[in-house]
Amino acid sequence: MDKEIEFVMSYPVVIHQEDDMFWASVPDVPSAFTTGATVEEILVKIKEAIELALSTTLVVPEPTKFSGVDAEDGFVQMVTVSLIDYLRASSKTIRKNVTVPSYLSELAKKNGDNVSEILTKALEKRYGIG
Repeated sequence: MDKEIEFVMSYPVVIHQEDDMFWASVPDVPSAFTTGATVEEILVKIKEAIELALSTTLVVPEPTKFSGVDAEDGFVQMVTVSLIDYLRASSKTIRKNVTVPSYLSELAKKNGDNVSEILTKALEKRYGIG
């Protein structure tokens, strides 16, 4: 079974300059845009804007390739975002019945362990997000 899940994605950002200000937009995430005084400031703020936009939607758009972006009168810069926070924010807990050996169930009960918490941590570790 393939355990690799794409948790980090790079989106093309179009950056424009008008007078002494910069503004940026993300073709793949239309609700993500920002302004700033420097390109460095724009890159920090647009990353936050992308992550915020993704945390409020149920669909994570596939990034357009760098070569497929029309920069118009600006330039294109790739910005990498982590989807871990997005996944955690958009995920609700669900009840899941599991089967475990009785001796483990008894040990967990005797030690006051929360089996759901242990299972969650084990799955996060298995998929490299814990």
